[in-house]
Amino acid sequence: MSGPTSLRESNVSFPRTCAALSSVFTSIRPSQVFELTYGPRLGIVLPMDKMQPLPEANELDLNIAESINREMHVLDGASVHGHIASPWCLKKPVMEETEIFTIDNQVPTFGEGILNQKG
Repeated sequence: MSGPTSLRESNVSFPRTCAALSSVFTSIRPSQVFELTYGPRLGIVLPMDKMQPLPEANELDLNIAESINREMHVLDGASVHGHIASPWCLKKPVMEETEIFTIDNQVPTFGEGILNQKG
């Protein structure tokens, strides 16, 4: 987990974590998931030394069918793309963040998000 991505929570933790990983790895793929037991969406960052292209949805469908011996009720190629796709309100802060999240430069994970800011 790389911090919450909910607009109600901190909008600094996830972008700063992405910036820290970007300083070490060549590429990152930020995303978010919804975990029922947690509540708000959680950020996930896949750091890579070489960005792997995501196969097309129909190719993922074939890979899933070859790998799993039963009918899938939830997972398919399109849903994989949907899980990895990030909305602009998540991508923009990640692209604009310049500070690195470190032990000495921590930010609160929960608290005033962009929905609570004035102005």
